Amino acid sequence: MTTSIEAKRRALLELQLRRQHAERAGLDPLTAIPREGQLPCSYQQEGLWFVHQLDPASVVYHVTLAVRLEGGLDVDALRAALTVLVARDESLRTRFQDDRGAPLAVIDPAPRTWPMPIAELSGDQVQAWVQTQAYLPFDLRAGPLFRSSLARVGHEAHILVLVAHHIVADGWSMSVLTRDLSELYNAAIRAKPGQELAELTVQYVDYAAWQRRWLAGAQAQQQLSYWRNALENIQTLEFPTDRVWPAEPTGVGAMFRQGFAGGLVAAVRELARAEQVSLLAVLLAGFLVVLNRYTGQRDLAVGTVFSGRTRTEVEPLIGYFAQTLVLRTSLAG
Repeated sequence: MTTSIEAKRRALLELQLRRQHAERAGLDPLTAIPREGQLPCSYQQEGLWFVHQLDPASVVYHVTLAVRLEGGLDVDALRAALTVLVARDESLRTRFQDDRGAPLAVIDPAPRTWPMPIAELSGDQVQAWVQTQAYLPFDLRAGPLFRSSLARVGHEAHILVLVAHHIVADGWSMSVLTRDLSELYNAAIRAKPGQELAELTVQYVDYAAWQRRWLAGAQAQQQLSYWRNALENIQTLEFPTDRVWPAEPTGVGAMFRQGFAGGLVAAVRELARAEQVSLLAVLLAGFLVVLNRYTGQRDLAVGTVFSGRTRTEVEPLIGYFAQTLVLRTSLAG
């Protein structure tokens, strides 16, 4: 009975959200803009472009995906699939020019063929090779800002490395990219390139134009007022660390992995269902309790990344939609 009620509530919520999205889309539709003249960047791209000017050699904003391919591989079909992929999505052939200190997008023509250099490697060379591919710098003005490399590491074993600058792709984009590339590769094998994917009705530059229209005038003031109120008198987190912060950011970091018992994971998910909140909300609550115990602070603000894809039209696109948001929570009481 409870499950049935929860399902009905969820269905009603989804219906309400779809109606809200439809109303917003009707008020300000996301449509294609002319490709003549100067093309706009999104505000996300503009911010990252300025960061890049401060340290052009930095590799912090490289989005890298390395995939091990087992079995027979048709290299020509893979190269053909990459060519169609880059032709299909303008983000992968976008670069940026400086217009009096501000960036503008430049979309290069679709390539006749896409470069994919091939290396012959032994197993102990793979890690260093992948790192080299990931760390090659990008020139935002000259482009391209997406590249692919292939290594043959055995009779029927390959490593495919795809690297994009964050200014043209985000984490969601890499999922879209690998899904589309897989379908295009299968189509190329059947000698039907491009027939597996539906045509894109809009591209990232259309989203950038829509975003700037949407945030013009009263909407911009409304957004600014909201965040000024939400972040008023925000406190710096006084978290004790075992190292001194460097004077300049280095971008050097590490990943820590920790496994949890299956019973604990199931219990956390059940708690989220019982409280009718997302898994993120439960995990964030636990994290904030830990921060409170280390700092003694009750007004806590942490950053997190959201997809930024608030419109269904942009879900199949490759581009930089992700947004970093501040989550401020009071633990008082």
